Amino acid sequence: MTDAASNDQVRGSGGVAEGLSVPKASILRHTVFVVALLLLIATPSFLFIATVSTDSTLHGVLGHITVFGFPLWATFAVWVTLDASALYGFVGPRPDPFGPKALLLSALGFANIATMFLFLILTNGK
Repeated sequence: MTDAASNDQVRGSGGVAEGLSVPKASILRHTVFVVALLLLIATPSFLFIATVSTDSTLHGVLGHITVFGFPLWATFAVWVTLDASALYGFVGPRPDPFGPKALLLSALGFANIATMFLFLILTNGK
């Protein structure tokens, strides 16, 4: 038979064991998460506008970025597409990999990849 006093010591406050609580993410982790999320939203929009615009200066600037920037960003976008819950796990507990949060973020990663391919195809890699 268990003692009531020892049972309270194990539970702690709120009925959760004290050693098993989820640590709070730092402000730096939240900032990195928000910046990554904003870049995942802004990149396809910017590339789509750059694709349909005829401004040669914009294509010249993006031409220099595409050589090194696109492979790095594509690697990040593929990682987000395949393991979106890991990005959410950066700031808190990981959600369900097939839940709505993770699937929405995976769709955003896929939109980044598709827009990069669209940009390269329509601009002929210039």
